[in-house]
Amino acid sequence: MRRDWAVAGHLETMWLMPQWSEADHYVVATAAGTIVCHVHESTFDYWGPNYGDHAMTGHGFFRPAEAEVLVGNPEKTMAEPGWAPETAQEQLVMMMDTDGRRLQAATV
Repeated sequence: MRRDWAVAGHLETMWLMPQWSEADHYVVATAAGTIVCHVHESTFDYWGPNYGDHAMTGHGFFRPAEAEVLVGNPEKTMAEPGWAPETAQEQLVMMMDTDGRRLQAATV
């Protein structure tokens, strides 16, 4: 399965959209599909534990109507002034780490 991890500047995009020439439908995405298990592996690599020791995989864990590829096409949005996807999947892993540290500190 491939997913578009589009934390692509959503708040900034909401601020920019009313400034564009006309109101319309826009796709906020990165157009970069990442295989879901690669996201999991990179998360484990970042945090340290061995992915194989902790992850359980298999088709039994898939949703019954799982889409194989969910990747957005932001071509129209990218044509507007001031917009480009900003957050890469690797940055999401680091953001989760920051959130995890905050939660740990709050529970101590």
